[in-house]
Amino acid sequence: MSVPPATRWSTEKRFRTIFEQSPVSTQILSPDGRTLAVNPAWERLWGATLEQIGDYNMLDDDQLVETGIMPYLRRGFAGEGTTIPAIKYVPSRTLDIPGAVPYRWVRAFIYPVVDDTGAVREVVLMHEDITDQVEAEEALRRSEERFRAFFAGAPVGISVIDSDGNYVAVNPARQRMLGYTEEELVGRPYMDMTHPDDIEHDIEVNAEARSLGKDVFQLEKRFLRRDGTVVWNRITAATVRGEDEAIQYSISIAEDITAQIIADAERDRLLALERAARTSLAEFVAEREAILGQIAEGILMVDADGRITFVNEAAKSILGVSILGIPAEDHTAAYHLSTMDGRPFATEELPLVRALRTGEAVMGFQFRIQRPDGSEAICEGNAAPVVRADGTRLGAAATFRDATDEYVLQRQKDEFLSAVAHDLRTPLTTIKGRAQILSRRVQTGQADADQVFDGLQRIDAGATRMIALINELLDVANIQLGRALNLHPEQTELVALAAEAVREHQQATDRHEIVLDAGVPELVGRWDPMRLERVVANLLSNAIKYSPKGGQIAVRVGKEVSESGSWAVLTVEDQGVGVPAEDLPYIFDRFHRARNVARRIAGTGIGLAAVREIVEQSGGVVEAQSPPRSGHAAAAGAAFIVRLPLPDGRSRSGGSAPAGPESS
Repeated sequence: MSVPPATRWSTEKRFRTIFEQSPVSTQILSPDGRTLAVNPAWERLWGATLEQIGDYNMLDDDQLVETGIMPYLRRGFAGEGTTIPAIKYVPSRTLDIPGAVPYRWVRAFIYPVVDDTGAVREVVLMHEDITDQVEAEEALRRSEERFRAFFAGAPVGISVIDSDGNYVAVNPARQRMLGYTEEELVGRPYMDMTHPDDIEHDIEVNAEARSLGKDVFQLEKRFLRRDGTVVWNRITAATVRGEDEAIQYSISIAEDITAQIIADAERDRLLALERAARTSLAEFVAEREAILGQIAEGILMVDADGRITFVNEAAKSILGVSILGIPAEDHTAAYHLSTMDGRPFATEELPLVRALRTGEAVMGFQFRIQRPDGSEAICEGNAAPVVRADGTRLGAAATFRDATDEYVLQRQKDEFLSAVAHDLRTPLTTIKGRAQILSRRVQTGQADADQVFDGLQRIDAGATRMIALINELLDVANIQLGRALNLHPEQTELVALAAEAVREHQQATDRHEIVLDAGVPELVGRWDPMRLERVVANLLSNAIKYSPKGGQIAVRVGKEVSESGSWAVLTVEDQGVGVPAEDLPYIFDRFHRARNVARRIAGTGIGLAAVREIVEQSGGVVEAQSPPRSGHAAAAGAAFIVRLPLPDGRSRSGGSAPAGPESS
């Protein structure tokens, strides 16, 4: 039974919503191994986008072969849903993607999407990020190794004793104290080694500790060594209980105080213990700061009073300042924090304070910071209380990251959509208005042939403008998806094309003088004339737009010959506001607008991006200069130089264009 279109559309819409909003990293692949789509969770997991992975093919990934999971993947592509074992994947070994994560430990599940015939149409791969779990297990393993090393190398005797009073484990120092081997001690009651005169005292101390609910207590007693000699020990016993409060085992730390009893060297022992404790504390603090200092996200921690006790290097870099010991009431002022609407945080609104005082986990909060250098950043993060096993809140911790670029990009996209809507509305309004006028005149018998012809011409011009805008939007969409433009190169004469563009744009402005300077009578190459017209039109429109006070706009067409071949050179130079030096490297990026015109002169930030893509996919290069270096314009202004290959058998697509007079 076929699915009605409305139902199918509704199902697809629900799937798309689930796909986009799912917290699970999801990747949709074609049957040949190429990636068709990824959701935001996938992009957050790998720190990359679909455009950045380009033509990557999962079935050709040597790293996946080395990790041994390629057979599982191939089963998925063959039509079998399969759970894929955990692996460590390093993106930089396969792809050169700036900003990608260094690595991730992931488990995955792959399953095919088949059509009515049973053929695999798509393959869905879902990842589970287990990096924290793996690293936590590794940290636990290292901790256990450190404990075993400490247990084996400790200068004091350490024994693990079960609930029946039998030795379970005995370290070498304890074995030396008693003169027995581990095999001789394990399984025997510790009372067997206790001096007969001290057994009753031992029992009394244990009973008193239990009656008082003390799981840690101390006593001094004598033991009989294997050779019959007496050794005095100070025993510190700690009881370990299970969740049901039943005693599981106890840990006994024995210090040989025989010499101290004889020589009364108590002071030296205490000093040694103090030094050891200080060293252990310093090592713990250093280890904590070393581990947290390597994390890419910013981390802030406060104590139970709300005072900041720790700021890692990433947080210091993001905030631009690191101040410890300040109370909660001073966080906002010290770190220049504000809400997204620019209002300073009240103390009770601060996520760290909320986590500390209410015990809630504050997720996905956003805030602004004003750095000491005057720059502003938008941050996103989470905060949670630090709680002891008994529920006591010891403090709170917050993690956050710099999300400024994402915020700016979203704002630029919003501005772009608004500008596109405005640009499309203008010709559409013209078409609708002319059509209504003609309709009324025809209905009333007032229209003559000239009026109808004039109206149709205006409608045609408006429709042509809309088609051009839509075609440009389609090109931008292809550029966004990383697709090559569908160019249609043919014999095209650049001088005539530039002359026509100059004529059309001169009719649109009376504040500018547009001058064509052709160094050759004609210049013929194989280029896509429609796209090349758009390049010239975009450059001329920008020259007019960004020269609000008018002035001369110079359009020069010439030819250059170098070792790399022959090149057609088109230069559009204005006397306008120019491009700030810090914006020049990014002026051809999508949605980027120079800071001296953003919010002052309308624009989308896609025109120059389209120019670069068309020129580069035509085998050429484009550059921007501000101020121009040709000497033909005033000190202000900008020059855009396009170089396209000429068919002399030497210039090649993707080759290096020569540095002409403008860029020498």
